[in-house]
Amino acid sequence: MMMVLYNIGLGHIVWDKSGEFDFRKLVSGTLTCAIELEEKRVDDLRVSVARDGKATMWFRVDILVSTGDIVATIRKEVYVRAKDRSPETTRVVPATDGDRLLAAAAAWGANEQEH
Repeated sequence: MMMVLYNIGLGHIVWDKSGEFDFRKLVSGTLTCAIELEEKRVDDLRVSVARDGKATMWFRVDILVSTGDIVATIRKEVYVRAKDRSPETTRVVPATDGDRLLAAAAAWGANEQEH
């Protein structure tokens, strides 16, 4: 969710809608994952939100053990909507570095207030 919020830009509300865990193997040791967010997927979300006022998209992350074997897969559905919900007033605008910085700062501030 945070990566989508950071990349989609201001003017959007983003939250986790649902998630799934698929545990494949019981292991011990260090686990790793690589999380990548393709710009095309963010662009697709922007277009859908501009057209419909809201959108959801599923994202997948594989969890690996040090041998490179996949031990679990996590799927997360992210919900995005325009702060102004009317599709007529929502337009596709790429996020700027300033938008990303403000979104990251807002998210960090919200996280700090919870603790």
